[in-house]
Amino acid sequence: MTKPHDLRQTIERAKALADQEPETAKALAEQALAALAEILSLDKADALYAKGVAQYRLNEFQAAELALNGAKTLYERFNEPSRVAASLNALGNVALAIGNYSNALSAYQQSLNIWTSVGDAKAIATALNNLGNAYYNLSDYPNALELHQRALGLRESLGDEREIAASLNNLGVVYADCADYESAKEIFEKSLKLKEKFASPVSLGSTYVNLGNALRNLGRREEAKICYETAKRFYESSGREAGVAIASHCLGKLCEDEKLNKEAKEHFAKSVEIFNRAGMKRELMLSLGKAISALQQGD
Repeated sequence: MTKPHDLRQTIERAKALADQEPETAKALAEQALAALAEILSLDKADALYAKGVAQYRLNEFQAAELALNGAKTLYERFNEPSRVAASLNALGNVALAIGNYSNALSAYQQSLNIWTSVGDAKAIATALNNLGNAYYNLSDYPNALELHQRALGLRESLGDEREIAASLNNLGVVYADCADYESAKEIFEKSLKLKEKFASPVSLGSTYVNLGNALRNLGRREEAKICYETAKRFYESSGREAGVAIASHCLGKLCEDEKLNKEAKEHFAKSVEIFNRAGMKRELMLSLGKAISALQQGD
């Protein structure tokens, strides 16, 4: 029989690893749940929560929703409002991932209401940020901007540079979609300045791509090229092939702008190869269309 102390350690490790090492976290959570069997406890709720977050990261959305709802029900039973809010926030992430934006908005709003009532400023900023992402996906840019600005202001008051950098990046994406490329550029540069202190190569690559897109739209192609090439190197160093494909696609579009058809074909061919291998159908079709267009242009 697993000792309570060892079981708690297993659950805490599963929760800690759920976002970054979901396979390991899922296995640990399932180990804990097997030991708990039919017991209804906070330990079981935490194990379900960790499993749900890990399954979300593994794109097992239906299973994630089931586990997170189970965690939420137990947290409600044991009167744990902050944990209920965390479960709702995670359920919002699942709903957003599958395109169920009304459910995502509802879950995020409920989590915001609870975290506001308990006065958890860091969690409030998380809920505001996620609500902003949901409105962005609905193309409701005024609400998205307002929510991301509120999240950024709160995070700046708390001084958490990682969260500030994330909010800046999200805010920049909204400005870019509103075609305010100058504001987007300035915000992505601020995000990168912070991210260079601590962020992973993948995170840096993502923001370099965003900055490159803003610069390309401003007609600053040489600077955009440097950003895309930097992003590609970051993705290659971390073995993130999908990122390499995205950077290659962006480089292809840049070459296309400059009528460098041979180079454009090479970049698009690289992105098509990777997107096809990874089963990324939407991205594949976009790159395939660009590759065909480049072939028709000749050398």
